[in-house]
Amino acid sequence: MVKEDIYKELAEMINREDPHVVGLSVTPALLKLMSLQFTPEEAKLALQIGLTGGTLDELSAKVGMNKDKLKQILHTMANKGTMWIDPGKEDPIYRVLGSCAPGLVETGLFGGIRFPYDVELGKVLHQVLYEWARDRLCTLGFPFAPVWAHPDVLPDDARPEENLADFLRSQDYFSVSNCPCRLSHWIVDPGNHCEHMLETCLHAGD
Repeated sequence: MVKEDIYKELAEMINREDPHVVGLSVTPALLKLMSLQFTPEEAKLALQIGLTGGTLDELSAKVGMNKDKLKQILHTMANKGTMWIDPGKEDPIYRVLGSCAPGLVETGLFGGIRFPYDVELGKVLHQVLYEWARDRLCTLGFPFAPVWAHPDVLPDDARPEENLADFLRSQDYFSVSNCPCRLSHWIVDPGNHCEHMLETCLHAGD
């Protein structure tokens, strides 16, 4: 299989299986992004694992690979932002990340600039996010994600579920990452971007 074909096949699989309705815009920029985040071998493995995934035992049997070797590859992929591992589980489910929340339009820059290819990835991600917002988010017909107000500026009649602090207290865990939209813009157009802080992407729940 030609390298570009495997990334297109992977993007199409994600669009079929993704539980979110948004999906990915399969454009040259997206295929470039995927080629930076997945080696061809990882992309082939991701096609076998899918977004449903499975435990290490299940996936080892499915893909025909030694568990220790497979676990090492899966954790490498997770560190690169392409594999989800259920947090806090002794025998977690491993699955390929979908489009968003969190997904491939975000995770490549969650950890900042860590790998040799990350600056190039950031530049490509900026284009991917533009195309994704234009072609996907803007065609949904409804708001996709909440925008939280700071608890200090909430009106007196705000409901408990509208209070970010209360929401996070109720979750099993939460974390904060770099905003890929902002960071990719900073990389593409330094000096001509917003002045907002980078560490604003919240992830919560199990």
